[in-house]
Amino acid sequence: MAKNLVTLEEFKIYKSISSTEQDELLTALIKRVSSFVKNFCKRTFIDYSTINKVEYFDAVDVDEVFLSELPIISVTSVEVSNDGGATYEAPLTDYVDYFIDSDLGRIIASTYFTITGSSSVLAGKSKRSLRVTYKGGYVALPDDLKQATLDLVEYYRANEYTPRQNFGQFQTENLGFRSGSSSNLPSHILRVLSLYREL
Repeated sequence: MAKNLVTLEEFKIYKSISSTEQDELLTALIKRVSSFVKNFCKRTFIDYSTINKVEYFDAVDVDEVFLSELPIISVTSVEVSNDGGATYEAPLTDYVDYFIDSDLGRIIASTYFTITGSSSVLAGKSKRSLRVTYKGGYVALPDDLKQATLDLVEYYRANEYTPRQNFGQFQTENLGFRSGSSSNLPSHILRVLSLYREL
């Protein structure tokens, strides 16, 4: 189950909110913002820090693959298949068949991810030829990412995404919509999210 990046309690402390009147709205906003941040950055950050994630790769004659959840916390198994993923051989051995680059989320093969070392054996059968089971991400969300998420919840709660707002006879314009940038996110939030975004 997907986890929210921040809690209702954290947001209420951050904004000094003691009332429970907006709890339902805030809970929904936190869920949506958490989903947005994960989709924008192309990683979940915390969902697989304590449970295994399984990823498949078409990895014939490939000597490295990049996992989506980083940093890597632990690798349970790395397995290869010569029948398009129908079956997998006995797990490969760490420090013999492959090496782990935790910070970059990278699994590096000692030669290539093949069963016999000959790419001809796997010709035409590269689909799902590599299966990696691992834990990755953060047990605790980094402080800068947590702050950006809290600010993004407030951004939507305060309707700051609206191009123009009317206050009686006055109208204010959100300058973010005139910047010409591809994103209307506030620049301080976008800067932080960009640091964690997988390309």
